[in-house]
Amino acid sequence: GACPSAPSRQQIRGKTAVAAVFHGVGKPHELREFKLPDRLREGELLVRLECATICGSDLHTVDGKRNEPTPLVLGHEGVGVIEGMGSDIFSGDRPRKGAWKIKEGDRITFSVADSCGICPECTLHKLPQKCVSLMKYGHTSIHDGLGLNGTYATHILLRRGTHVVRLPSGMDSRVASPANCALATVVNSLDMARLPRFGSNNSAIVQG
Repeated sequence: GACPSAPSRQQIRGKTAVAAVFHGVGKPHELREFKLPDRLREGELLVRLECATICGSDLHTVDGKRNEPTPLVLGHEGVGVIEGMGSDIFSGDRPRKGAWKIKEGDRITFSVADSCGICPECTLHKLPQKCVSLMKYGHTSIHDGLGLNGTYATHILLRRGTHVVRLPSGMDSRVASPANCALATVVNSLDMARLPRFGSNNSAIVQG
């Protein structure tokens, strides 16, 4: 079928998002307005967030146990609805993973980071979380890009290297929201358990 067209300037212009900005340990969060872009760049998705869950790493940042560039919008676990799509979302040298399945209005969740997909860590080692140009949502300053880099907001701007998944209509957003972090961590552990160095006579420690 035909690919959905990119949103026009008239569809986006004049809209604003609101985000909770973290300024540092012991400082109150600030509710700040951010202007949404007139036009999305290559591969970007504008997502209106419906749900955001709290990860332990967010609490560690607020408590000062993690050092992050401030000011920033915390949060990387979330579910939202696609409001705008970049013009080359379905084409180009690096089309978005699973892009052919999505369209404006779809409810999605997404990976916790944006990776390039072409460096040795992404391709040879299959470790996009170690990408040489990695950007992690909820851990990036508002001065990077348009600032909508976390889920504690009304909107988030997903970059072109972010993997997205369309959610089934019957799935509760509160269940799906932590899937990109908490569930992904468990799935990765189970996947690692299938490696040759593990066997039926090996010992394992289970946490949590």
